[in-house]
Amino acid sequence: YWMTALSSRQGAYVLAANTILIHLLHLMAHWLDGFAHAAESLVGYAYGKRDRASFMRAVKLSTHAALALACLLALVYAIYGDELIRLISRDTDVHSHADQYLWWIIAAPLIGVWSYMLDGIFIGITHTRAMRNGTLIALLCFLLSAYVLVPIMGNHGLWLSYCVLMIARAGTLAVSFRRIVF
Repeated sequence: YWMTALSSRQGAYVLAANTILIHLLHLMAHWLDGFAHAAESLVGYAYGKRDRASFMRAVKLSTHAALALACLLALVYAIYGDELIRLISRDTDVHSHADQYLWWIIAAPLIGVWSYMLDGIFIGITHTRAMRNGTLIALLCFLLSAYVLVPIMGNHGLWLSYCVLMIARAGTLAVSFRRIVF
């Protein structure tokens, strides 16, 4: 919601470009969530059995697979991002605006994979309090960074704020993860 609201304040072309780029983010999220869902069941089963070796193996294997997909998605966005944008919109002004910010989408899988995987792990072991608290902290980081960066950097500040959100989300869960490894 905030991405769209803050995009709309920057004009119709920025809003249109960001809408396309957010669609590419959603595509990435669905693909990476597949590994997070797999991690949910695998780590949850091992955690319930108190089998630390199986738990850590599930964490490592699912995260490595997700990281490989994140690298592939970044590569696909780097090579075919322009074509994907043109598949969604035929407006050349929207293309030029979206192209300016495409590199944020190229980086997004590499930044976001960590929060997706940690979400899956925490859901699997039913430690939702840490997720809630981390999400609130990450939201606060996003809002504060957007408040500061968007007036200074425009739409790049908005995308940087999104990256801050994802890093804060992963960071808060990573800190909590150290406490749950039994």
